[in-house]
Amino acid sequence: MDPVQQLTLGDVYTRCADLYAERTAAVGNAGTRTFQQLDENARRLADSLHQQGLAKGDRIAILSLNNLEYLECIGAAATAGLVLVPINSRLQEAEIGFVLADSGARLIFAEAEFVPVVERLRAGLPELEHVVVFDREQPQHPCYGDILAEGRDRERPGTSVTEDDLIALMYTAAVSGRPRGAMMTHRSFVYQNAQLALTTGIGEHDVNLNVLPMFHTMGLSVALTFFHLGALNVVLDRYAPSAAAERIEAHRVTFLAEFSPMAAQILDAAKRNGVDLSSLRQVFGLDTPATIRAYLEHCPGMTWLSGYGQAETHGLVCVHRVRNFDELEKGTTTVGRPGPLNLVRIVDDNDDEVRRGQDGEIVVRGPNVSVGYWRQAEATEQTTRGGWHHTGDLGRLDAGGCLWFAGRKAEKDLIKTGGENVYPEEVEGALKQHPGVIDVCVIGVADPEWTEAVKAVIVRAPGAFPGSAELIDFCKQKIASYKKPRHLVFVETLPKSPSGAIDRRAVKDLYGDVAPEISRRKEQR
Repeated sequence: MDPVQQLTLGDVYTRCADLYAERTAAVGNAGTRTFQQLDENARRLADSLHQQGLAKGDRIAILSLNNLEYLECIGAAATAGLVLVPINSRLQEAEIGFVLADSGARLIFAEAEFVPVVERLRAGLPELEHVVVFDREQPQHPCYGDILAEGRDRERPGTSVTEDDLIALMYTAAVSGRPRGAMMTHRSFVYQNAQLALTTGIGEHDVNLNVLPMFHTMGLSVALTFFHLGALNVVLDRYAPSAAAERIEAHRVTFLAEFSPMAAQILDAAKRNGVDLSSLRQVFGLDTPATIRAYLEHCPGMTWLSGYGQAETHGLVCVHRVRNFDELEKGTTTVGRPGPLNLVRIVDDNDDEVRRGQDGEIVVRGPNVSVGYWRQAEATEQTTRGGWHHTGDLGRLDAGGCLWFAGRKAEKDLIKTGGENVYPEEVEGALKQHPGVIDVCVIGVADPEWTEAVKAVIVRAPGAFPGSAELIDFCKQKIASYKKPRHLVFVETLPKSPSGAIDRRAVKDLYGDVAPEISRRKEQR
């Protein structure tokens, strides 16, 4: 019998406390935690939440920057049989409200700066009964420390939890305006820990810098993998290049997972301030060849990792390694070979497997993959048909088994900008609320800093002349700032299909390869 299959995430916390006890598990701005302290606090918090009336299967949300308490909340949810709902702190108020309403969260842990947002939303959230504040006590809400103190450190939880129980809802970017909560089980978390360890070779003597927010699948997955291995997590609450570089030097960090352009910014800060990054053994990111080359030059002996994955696949499915300049020269277009716990196939529109070298949809199977979408049975059935997760991405497998990413299916024109996912329909919906816009098509364009940037091709209403700055500011009031268009171009009409729908592919052909500077010059004429 597979021993990994029997582990819950709560078992992982107990195991690490038994094996590593007084070893430091995490370092943050507010202090440190040993493995034993994290496990004890997780059990105390789980007991206190039960005393609050929360029962197995209830959802608890967390709206916070990275902190040590985040790791305790995950452990508490795992121990108590609760389902954690990490919320992207960069979302706008209405978007946060949707996640809370859709998940049916009964309790939310929030940093003080986000409490006013939660308060304004509460009237429309009848299921949200409790608000707990992390960093300081507020008259109307209990603070985290008090809730923790009320709990008992029990040897065994009073709730039976299995590996097939849900542990988290990881909300993905909005599809047609509605985000989806990818349902993750204890099994998927534990297996992803194993997958990441096997594909990277990290071990208990490695040190991870948490620059990625833990509300992201990748940030959470990396942090929990290091915890599972008995390794150290250095938790950075707010990303700043200089602070990140200084933490790498101070703690001899060996592993860094980042979203472009973080790596380039950190290296630049290190060079300007004379900070030593030589401890780095591995950096994971989807960055430009120039950035990868700069790291290989600056940190001799290190390996650059890139790969492929989604929130629904719990992060990495494939990993590609660049260890030297020769491998870099061969190209970084491949996203690597599938990890040992995943099967990857390429299928046509009928879900039949295609031959090697032929493009088709990437489908994935494995124990780390989401079991579906929360309260969205139709989307779950469509995405998981045939027992395979249909990614909506196009690619091909070469003769050596390496996956090559070829683009996105027409119905899933996801834009990946700076590590964040943006669906064009959501941005279009925001722009169409402006009275000066009568038609719009949003596309992704190549960007040297953000990998992709959001670009809006807009038809203005007769007699209306909203400019780029006005429309960008308008978007920022409706959707998260990272979703706003960085580039806009104004046109008389948009290409349409015979049915009258906007032909997004034709728009991309016309405007997708136009440099942003040209777009702005066109507007100024």
